[in-house]
Amino acid sequence: NGAGVPLIAPALGILWIGLIAGVLAACRRSGRAGRLARFAVGFAVLALLLLGHPLNEAFYWPVSAAAYVPALAGVAVVTVRLVLTDTGTMAGRDRVICAVALCVAATSVESGMFFVLGFTGVMLASDLVSPRRAPFLPACLRASWYLLPLLVSLGILLCDLAFRVGNATSGVSAQDTSHFHRLVPSTLAALKVMPHRFGQDDGLVVKFLLIAGFAGLTRAATAGKAEGRHLVALAAGLLATVWLTIQAAYFQYGMPGFERHDTFEFCAIALLTLVVGRALSPLWPEPRAGRAGWRRMLAPAALLAALLVLAVPRLPQIVDDYRLLPEIRAVRATTWLSGRAPGASMTFVLPPHGKVLTGSPWQDGTYLLHPPPGVVNPFYTNWAMIYFGKERMTVVDP
Repeated sequence: NGAGVPLIAPALGILWIGLIAGVLAACRRSGRAGRLARFAVGFAVLALLLLGHPLNEAFYWPVSAAAYVPALAGVAVVTVRLVLTDTGTMAGRDRVICAVALCVAATSVESGMFFVLGFTGVMLASDLVSPRRAPFLPACLRASWYLLPLLVSLGILLCDLAFRVGNATSGVSAQDTSHFHRLVPSTLAALKVMPHRFGQDDGLVVKFLLIAGFAGLTRAATAGKAEGRHLVALAAGLLATVWLTIQAAYFQYGMPGFERHDTFEFCAIALLTLVVGRALSPLWPEPRAGRAGWRRMLAPAALLAALLVLAVPRLPQIVDDYRLLPEIRAVRATTWLSGRAPGASMTFVLPPHGKVLTGSPWQDGTYLLHPPPGVVNPFYTNWAMIYFGKERMTVVDP
């Protein structure tokens, strides 16, 4: 880069700030009623996106974060905005926000596109079967906030089918080729794996607490019932994200996916607890006279308990990784100076492996930018050599 210094941290910071700002902005509405509950929902959603699952690839590897963090922001903004919108109160601003967020999700990564396809497909079907049909043109204009993202996602899907799906990849699992580029086996494998995703990491008890907490908070945050078709469409989109991400990984790689795929799936499941909680919010008991104080605390207490169960095991990992920061910075400086030094070769020193930052998948060894016939370099080694203008790179794991 022209600055002459690494810009990974600023780039990741911009992505993370966009995610945080998008979710909190989706909680904002006119009026003070329910404001505290709305932002409690937003902060809880942000916490869930970071707890109970791996983070390294999706949030810290720049190549992956540049695709997955915007997609996750788009999915989360649409989910939070529609969950906190009452029946019949969706304004023009809401439609614009959701349309932009859906397009961001669809154009960032395939997992985001799967959400958009599931969500907009159900929205379109609900409009087509509705007994109250408006004239064609006004109906299309009113539905343009989800029809445009639907067209965008269909266009991306066609491009994927034409130029990517079925092509050979370097990420194919050598151990299992029974699903690779086979539609039916990959579909059945995804359906078999999918139920296990809902019980992994945090467990069903935590999900029950999350649903209960979201049910109470969304009832306090809104003035009425949610739009039923919005909740059904959100649930369909989030379930499609989990299922199709697993299936696509089996089909394209012969395996259930990489860490970044798992992270996106677990985030989709976390958002699904918000949708289910909102659907059950009418069942949440109203505070009665004389007991209003402790009844109002039930939902926040349930949500806080779930977040503590997820956060407490993560805290020692964060402390351990924080202690590695001086070594990580020193290693980064060594690699950067080697890459900027004159000559045709460089040394790339791998960072230490942490608990949250689980390190790099790079293998130590010596790589050539133009290897002899029959030798294929990992793509990331070529990227580093091209960036620094080197012909030879030695990767060292201290």
